[in-house]
Amino acid sequence: MPRSWRGTGHASWIAAIGRVARPEQIFPQFLKGYQAPAQGILYPIAAATVLLALLLLCVRSDPRERRATLGIGAIALGGLVINLLLVAVGIDDLITRNVIALLVPAAMFLAGAFAARRAMLLGLAGAAVLCAIGVVAAVGVATDRSFERPDWRVVARALGARPAAGSAPRAILVQHYKTLLPLSLYMPQLKFWPHHNKAIPVRELDVVAISAPRVHLCWWGGACNLSPTRLQAQYAVPGFRMVAVRRVLQFSVMRLVADKPVRLTPKLVAPALTATRMRADELLVQLPPR
Repeated sequence: MPRSWRGTGHASWIAAIGRVARPEQIFPQFLKGYQAPAQGILYPIAAATVLLALLLLCVRSDPRERRATLGIGAIALGGLVINLLLVAVGIDDLITRNVIALLVPAAMFLAGAFAARRAMLLGLAGAAVLCAIGVVAAVGVATDRSFERPDWRVVARALGARPAAGSAPRAILVQHYKTLLPLSLYMPQLKFWPHHNKAIPVRELDVVAISAPRVHLCWWGGACNLSPTRLQAQYAVPGFRMVAVRRVLQFSVMRLVADKPVRLTPKLVAPALTATRMRADELLVQLPPR
């Protein structure tokens, strides 16, 4: 396959996940979605409903209905086989979202089985159960904020206005999140710490932690790019004391203040960390207006 067709190589992470676990995800995710609530209940029900569809296709459909339905199912199965063959020759981009088009013939196959004339109420009930599972999954994911991209605007509001002109800068430690964006979009003059050993006099140190669901082999949604952390009971940074803790959405923000400006460095903060490590965190500084 030409390299230009395969793009920039940004999908190379897929092959590193493992060739057994990813195919094992496809069937469950086709049935119940990516992160439906009550998966331990919904998945067995959905799988049993598929078995019902196969049974109805075998015993309650006439030859014409059966041929048409199996023809549609062959499209879905053939598409999956082609993807597995591509993996075998070294083109490994196999995850559910890259074969999502196969969901259409797969759903049509089940619909054909349930719609057999002699399936009657069993076919109607099977289709209704799968539709209900889809609705539960869609609503459950849409109403669970932990699966959405984090709303850093609430963190900016919790931190409050930037330091006043003539005052000391403010330090912000974001645990397990080594980037300036998107928080800097809502906090003017928020910068990376200039140099690892540079001392900046500050009177306020804010620590930000974020919760996120722990999902095995998660590659979908904003939550997959997050490493959940927790606030410590205290941060023994010399010269600082804790004055407040706020929890907003999936964020926790602890504010520490000093009675007089402390010449802060990342090395001064690092020994105070027990729930995380500085190499995984980002120490930022917000400068006051000039």
